[in-house]
Amino acid sequence: MTFQVAELNVGSKPDLYAQLATQVSSLLEGERNFIANAANFSALLYHSLPEVNWVGFYLYTTTWWRFSSSLLTSMLTEFLKL
Repeated sequence: MTFQVAELNVGSKPDLYAQLATQVSSLLEGERNFIANAANFSALLYHSLPEVNWVGFYLYTTTWWRFSSSLLTSMLTEFLKL
């Protein structure tokens, strides 16, 4: 599967975040691995947001395999305030 980052039409922050949310949804569709989704989400933000020099996650858990895509989706929804 390939994914092409769409150029964002930057207007207001809510517009930017709505466009990012659409891209994130497409990017994560069909992938259930939490680490892969976190990495792909970080890469999308890094390449889409202006003037950003680092995007990533610090994960600390003793049961990392219990993370799911639905957890990441709910985290992203809260982050994007949609």
